[in-house]
Amino acid sequence: MNTYMRGARCIALFCWLLCGMLLPALAQAAAPSAPPQIDAVKLLDIVRMNKGKVVVLNFFATWCPPCREEIPGLIALSKAYPTDKVAFIGVSVDQEAARLAPFVQRMEISYPVFLAGEDVPPLFGVRTIPHNAVYDPQGKLAANQPGFVSEEDLKEFIDILLEQKTK
Repeated sequence: MNTYMRGARCIALFCWLLCGMLLPALAQAAAPSAPPQIDAVKLLDIVRMNKGKVVVLNFFATWCPPCREEIPGLIALSKAYPTDKVAFIGVSVDQEAARLAPFVQRMEISYPVFLAGEDVPPLFGVRTIPHNAVYDPQGKLAANQPGFVSEEDLKEFIDILLEQKTK
């Protein structure tokens, strides 16, 4: 019986040690990874790399009610348009980066999202959010406006820009 108890204790100790080593790794693997920070130069590079497409930059924050209301429409539009025609990019102006990854996951944002570097908001004149900047397929800034934009209005604007490309 004494040998049996020692064996059981060894197995229990082994399991306890294994769980202690694996649980933190599993928790870290399960946690959503934080979107990368982006500076103004890199963001403009992304816009340039997407020349030939309409590019929609959506500036938002996790704590902003109108932003949370606007994002589902952006997600729907990002799924409705082919990726070779329209690119959607989310740019968070949050101060607390830790909130961003869970927010992106909870909202099921399907397009790339970045955390804005300090130089990004001033470049685009972002003083209030939500704020959207839209580039035409030639890479020219077609709209740069603060405020909520409905899914229908943005779709209409994107369609106009896409039609201009084919003319």
